[in-house]
Amino acid sequence: MKKEDILKLFEKEPFVFQRFPWKYATNKKFIKEAFVIDSRALDYASPDLKKDKEFVLELINETPWAIQYADDTLKNDKQVALAAVKFDGQTLIYVGKNLKSNKEVVMAAVKSSGFALKYASDSMRKDKEIIMEAVKNLPHALKYIHQSLKNDPDILNIKKLVTEIKK
Repeated sequence: MKKEDILKLFEKEPFVFQRFPWKYATNKKFIKEAFVIDSRALDYASPDLKKDKEFVLELINETPWAIQYADDTLKNDKQVALAAVKFDGQTLIYVGKNLKSNKEVVMAAVKSSGFALKYASDSMRKDKEIIMEAVKNLPHALKYIHQSLKNDPDILNIKKLVTEIKK
């Protein structure tokens, strides 16, 4: 089957890759063309392509959700994580565990989407600077602060301000 035929089938049924020759899974150009159709194409790429930092960064620049299909080594790479979370903070869900405790990565994520606080480590959900940035972006982010801060005077003041703004 020709590459063009596979891409047409992929438009209709993304899981079509599971049934086609391995040569397509190792072909950067083909995976990139398929990725434009559906970002899940990276999921069907060869392990080597999923580990190719330059290639994965290129795809993340198209859509940050590509990080979910990248190799774990890249999910734990600060440069890759920052590229994804700066574009869409909610991709923090797919970032490696250690980077969910990295203040630079988490700050970039909550600046992009306050909702990202939900996916940050406990230590970052206790960090008042991170919390303030998340709440600036999305007042509803207060819902995701660490339980130990629920009665903190600074947090209570923020909650009061958010409530007044909503009125």
